[in-house]
Amino acid sequence: MDRREFLKTAAIAGIVFSIPASLDILTDTCEAAAKSDLIIATGSNPATITRAAIDALGGMKKFISKGDIVVIKPNIGWDRLPEQAANTNPEVVATLVRMCLESGAKKVKVFDRPVNDPRRCYVQSGIHQAATAAGAEMNYVDERRFRETKINGLVLKTWPLYEDILSADKVINVPIAKHHSLSKLTMSMKNWMGVMGGSRSHIHQRIDEYLVDLSIAIRPTLTVLDAVRILVRNGPQGGNPADVKKLDTVVAGTDQVAINSYGATLFGMKGSDLGYIKMADQRGLGTMDLSKIRIRKITAKSYETASTGFAGTFSYAFHLPLSSDGIERVGRTRLSCPAIPRFLSSHPDNDALCSPHRCRGILSLPRNDPQGYSTAGPALSGHCITLSAISKRGALG
Repeated sequence: MDRREFLKTAAIAGIVFSIPASLDILTDTCEAAAKSDLIIATGSNPATITRAAIDALGGMKKFISKGDIVVIKPNIGWDRLPEQAANTNPEVVATLVRMCLESGAKKVKVFDRPVNDPRRCYVQSGIHQAATAAGAEMNYVDERRFRETKINGLVLKTWPLYEDILSADKVINVPIAKHHSLSKLTMSMKNWMGVMGGSRSHIHQRIDEYLVDLSIAIRPTLTVLDAVRILVRNGPQGGNPADVKKLDTVVAGTDQVAINSYGATLFGMKGSDLGYIKMADQRGLGTMDLSKIRIRKITAKSYETASTGFAGTFSYAFHLPLSSDGIERVGRTRLSCPAIPRFLSSHPDNDALCSPHRCRGILSLPRNDPQGYSTAGPALSGHCITLSAISKRGALG
């Protein structure tokens, strides 16, 4: 594709607003999402890196359609606080809920079948509060809703699975990466045990084979591995803060085997060190060999912002000079404050110039400049134009 043809299809810019008092700024995420099998996003804010990872894959609308019933399956198995890294980070879960609803999902369900008391696990993990505030439906698992399901695996022939996971239009698996005393590590594939009924202790007798059979039966639309904090010892329950390592990382992709294999490297291991990963690779469930997949690493930065308190309608303009063509495109968006919408996108010229893989810039009000918005100049990077210049142009009335 030559430069002129690219300009006809490129994602020119997207401006994303979130409710004060903090607005996030993402770093460059403009390499075409189709070129990456796994996205590794790092940064200090779990919500920011989660959104950055999904956007780098092509955005949540690539996976979720209008009217979908979506199940988001985190790990909520233990009566532990987020800092103890036994359950999925609540901010990661809440961000996925919001992104699904923003993409048109009719309903988003979040649940797990905990090992400890569900009432305590849901609250102590922080997931109930975060997910429901984001708009999710979150109920305790109802034992009457397990349905005997044909698995037809090598060792697992049938098993009661939760009705909601079977009837969902889309499923997002969002496990935490942590040590496990029996399977060595627990990540995406083992997270499916939370939708199994019956006596799960039976699974532990041949855990590698059972996990592969189960993972073939349940195919997620998207997998997001939470490695904001990982539990490096005494899993899966943990409890000692000394066993927790903070990585500020989220891994996203559609190949749950590849995600498990990459997750193993966070613990100084390889995918081949895990029996169920080797078996899954051999049975064609996914790719264990990381040299055969395209991995892209991005960094997302978060900036704290001041609460402005001003009201009115303002115009925000950005300029994207493309000197080699002699073309300057100008985008403009109107915004009413302080009722800032959660998402507002503006694209120069018309939507015909915008590809599905939109690069996002995020508007932020720095504390040292309460009168306006400003960042560095615009940039053309690789095969995507990134928005890095925004200026406040005054009230429109």
